[in-house]
Amino acid sequence: LLYDAVGLKRLLWWATDRAYRAIAQSSCVRSRDLQAFYPKSFFSDNASHMTPPGGARAFDNKIVVTASFDRRTDFDLLEVLAERERDWVIDLYGSVYDNDPATLRAIARLTKDHANIRYHGRFEFTQLPEILGNYAIGLAPYRLNEGMTRYISPDKLFHYLCAGIEVVTTPVPGAASLEPYLHVAASAADIAAAIRRIAEAGERRNPRTLHERFSWQVRAHEFCVPVAQVVAHETRAAG
Repeated sequence: LLYDAVGLKRLLWWATDRAYRAIAQSSCVRSRDLQAFYPKSFFSDNASHMTPPGGARAFDNKIVVTASFDRRTDFDLLEVLAERERDWVIDLYGSVYDNDPATLRAIARLTKDHANIRYHGRFEFTQLPEILGNYAIGLAPYRLNEGMTRYISPDKLFHYLCAGIEVVTTPVPGAASLEPYLHVAASAADIAAAIRRIAEAGERRNPRTLHERFSWQVRAHEFCVPVAQVVAHETRAAG
C-alpha cells in the first residue's frame, strides 16, 4: 500500500493516508482487493488514451517493455528469456523509480551481459504511441508473490491493449480481469511459447477494438456514477 517505502518516507505516507481516510467521504481505488482496506471506497479501473495505428504488425523479433522500473520488474525473468531466445530483442523504455540503485544496477547488468536487451531510458508520455507502434508484442514482466504487485492495476496492460498489440504478462492479480485478451505466462519458457504461438500460429487475443471500451472518456463517465451517489448521500445526510 505504501509502495515499499521505508523510514521517514513510509511514516509520512502512512500519516497522509490516515489523514485522507479520516476526512474523505469516499475514495477511489484501482484494485478491488483494496476495498477491504478502504471500506468507503469505490472501484474505478484503469484506462488508456492509446488507439491502434492501422493494421496489426507482424512479429519481427522485437518485444517492448514500457515501465517505471523498480522492484516490481522481474529482471531475472528477462535475463532467462534473453538467454534462451538470443534472436529476439527486448527493448526497455522508461525511467527508474526514485533512481533506485539496485534497479539501476540490474538494468546495467542486463544490457552489459545480453546484447539483445536494450535500455532506451526515460520517454515522454507523448512518445508512447510512436514507441508502441513499432512493436507487435508488449511484455509485462512483473514479479510474482511480491507485495508491490499485489494491488497494482498496470497501466502498460491498458496501453498495450488499446494500441492494438498482443500482450504477454505474468499472472499478477491486476491482470485477471483482462485475461481473455492476454497471453498469461509465469516463466521464461512459457513466455517464449506464447510469443511463438503469436508469431508462428497467428494466435491473437487482442481484438484491436478495446480502445473503445478502455478509453479515459468511457472511464470518466463510469467514474461520475459513484461520485454522484456519494454527493447525493452526503446531501441527504446534511439535509
